[in-house]
Amino acid sequence: MSIKKATQMHALGNVVFDSLSYFERRVILSRMQNNDIPRFMYKYRSINISDKKSIDKIREIIVWNEVWLSSPHNFNDPFDMRARFIFDGTIKDKIKTAKQLAKLRDLNYKQTKVLVSNVVRETDEDARAYVEKSYYKQMKNMGVASFTGDPKSVLMWSHYSHNHTGICIQYEVVRDFTFISNLGEVKYYPDYPVFNWINSTPQKLHNILLHKYEGWKYEKEYRMVLIDRADKPYKLNNRAITGIIFGCKASDEIIKKVLEIIKEREANGNPPINLYRAVQHKSQYAVSIHRY
Repeated sequence: MSIKKATQMHALGNVVFDSLSYFERRVILSRMQNNDIPRFMYKYRSINISDKKSIDKIREIIVWNEVWLSSPHNFNDPFDMRARFIFDGTIKDKIKTAKQLAKLRDLNYKQTKVLVSNVVRETDEDARAYVEKSYYKQMKNMGVASFTGDPKSVLMWSHYSHNHTGICIQYEVVRDFTFISNLGEVKYYPDYPVFNWINSTPQKLHNILLHKYEGWKYEKEYRMVLIDRADKPYKLNNRAITGIIFGCKASDEIIKKVLEIIKEREANGNPPINLYRAVQHKSQYAVSIHRY
């Protein structure tokens, strides 16, 4: 399918999805991907009350309903979305894969013939190096927004919300079509995934984007990946944010500033959101979430 056709289908899907009732959307989510996507996604954020840029970023999220799509090139983990590429198969396999790729790209007969000829003529190592280079070049331009399904992670509050002093934003997945259709659960492993171009499929390539070192397992990450959208904001439906959780060590000053930003949000025509507070458990290494 061409990129143009895929874009048209996605636009149609958005229109259809937006026309469904809230209950119908919930039913769709419950049937998707064996129901492994939680109802809510969360994003931890730190806040520096004396830093205008920090406050502006929180305003972009809460008032303008934006999430930032980062390039994997700027990730704090240089191993993320990496793979071990191989090019292993018979001549017949290579021809078959080349023709499938040509069809996917909507190439004409002459273009397909040239592609097949190049694939057959190249050495396995040259082809492998080309596939690897092409992938990493494209990867830099992928826009990635990371979320978690766990709002009670002591480590996440510590690492991404400045020692429990920031906030955690709650999103309801069914309230945005792009969100629900591009969200994938990250899987954790000790080794790079192996990608053989000869028997490649879009699903196998997509799995690389959701493959991460097992040391990050505590994050319970889900990510939204959009092609050619790196280093840009993505505007979610204004109903997607359904709650804000204040960290258990959030100061009165930080809470006051966030409440001011929430007032800006409502003045801008956005629906109200629920407020919560993370509270340290009295006998366990844990936090619980209470209504604020």
